[in-house]
Amino acid sequence: MLRKINYILNLYLCQSANWQCVIEAHDAESAATSAIEKIMLSSNKEENYCLSTAVIVKKLSSNLLESYDDMGAISFYAPIILANAGFHVEASNLHLKLQQQIDELDNE
Repeated sequence: MLRKINYILNLYLCQSANWQCVIEAHDAESAATSAIEKIMLSSNKEENYCLSTAVIVKKLSSNLLESYDDMGAISFYAPIILANAGFHVEASNLHLKLQQQIDELDNE
């Protein structure tokens, strides 16, 4: 990826389960949503990308000459990010599955 330094959009490293990608976005939540859109609409379905409970996002420095780390990684609840990306059925299904797992843990 080659890009001109842009002080309006930032680069974010997004990761969940068995994948990660770098996204250019205005903020961390927009980056997480764009990453989910890329995974869900991927033409490489045979890659079998997985989705965990969270999408972890870390802002990368927009200019490597500026050596600061003003923001650590942020976690987003995966069903919310799925819904943000328009995958409401998948968001609901994942939320229900996660809720069932939590209920099972509570019953132990």
